[in-house]
Amino acid sequence: MRGNEALRPLAAQLLSKNQHLLTRNVRPSLSAEDLRAAELELSLVYGEYVTQRVGGFTEIQEASEMGVLATAQSYSNVIRYLGGLPGNGGVLLIDVGSSTTTLCASIDHQAYVDIRNDLGLGHSAVTAMNAISGENIRRWLSSEISDNDLQDYAWNKVARPSSAPQTGGDLEIEYAMARELIRLITKDSRARWKIPENQPLPPMRQIIGAGSLLAQAINPGIGALLILDALQPTGIVRLQLDPYGVIPALGGIAYIAPKATVQVLENGGLLDVGTAICPTGRPPSGAAITATITYANGRSEKHVIAGGQIKTVGLPVGQKAQVTMKMGRGMRLNGRANLTMQLEGGAAGIIFDGRGRPFYPPKKTEDRKAALQGWYAGVRG
Repeated sequence: MRGNEALRPLAAQLLSKNQHLLTRNVRPSLSAEDLRAAELELSLVYGEYVTQRVGGFTEIQEASEMGVLATAQSYSNVIRYLGGLPGNGGVLLIDVGSSTTTLCASIDHQAYVDIRNDLGLGHSAVTAMNAISGENIRRWLSSEISDNDLQDYAWNKVARPSSAPQTGGDLEIEYAMARELIRLITKDSRARWKIPENQPLPPMRQIIGAGSLLAQAINPGIGALLILDALQPTGIVRLQLDPYGVIPALGGIAYIAPKATVQVLENGGLLDVGTAICPTGRPPSGAAITATITYANGRSEKHVIAGGQIKTVGLPVGQKAQVTMKMGRGMRLNGRANLTMQLEGGAAGIIFDGRGRPFYPPKKTEDRKAALQGWYAGVRG
């Protein structure tokens, strides 16, 4: 359908006295939709708007061939590329920032972007806390805390958004908020994915965490744990983090030097955390996963992951091992009780999640404290 393109000269003439944009048809055929050109133009318009409001952006815009692009647009470019690579399952990126939380996903080769500028850990901490509720925060804490104390914490973060947690309790609240912000924006996204809230996350082969709390955690395993707790993915998932904040830049560069973007993504631009093994079902009281790992040098190890436990087994970045897994009673991995495959390591190695799907933190404070301490210890290696 090229009728719309043929009307461009007439449209430009009629709108010549007003600012206007012309781009490719978003519906090139009745069965196809292509929003990329329109998204780019709108992103550039937004960049112009930001340039006029925030000091210093004019110089940045002049130094760039593309102008100022929205971070979400760059994320979308990268996720669209990763989602188009061969492999089963989708790709998801979650960025929990100071003022904004962004979720980008490629599901069935369709890219989705959701942004919540009222959900953040710093500037937006108060609105985020109100959206989450104290009850949901407390289910990730090892001790009791009142709603007033949670509000005090949030207001202090708004006043000093770049401040680091001063106590273990503050850090625990920040971790709890991150989990719930991810859960909340995922709930919003499910409507667009046409997946009910009570259904598991769509199969994901790759999940990327961004933002300082996830990507620059004191241990890469902690960032992985927060992602697994919030999203509860199923199956075999590759986990990566963006500790250097390169994805927004790579998504912008993709318009003028796509090969450079691909080379960075494929050669260590992201931190490989490891491979997560996430079976479904209700975990038994005994072994949830029994794994035999055979390394490249022929050495073998046997690991038993108890029900309700999460455990990492070291396997360095770039190395692979053959892993034979037997699921406990009631547990299934990709629909199977037994599975053997080659898995790749990472900064945390192989992460065996024996908590089942779905899982919930214990309701009793003492039980929850013990569970959380065990989970944190399990991912630190």
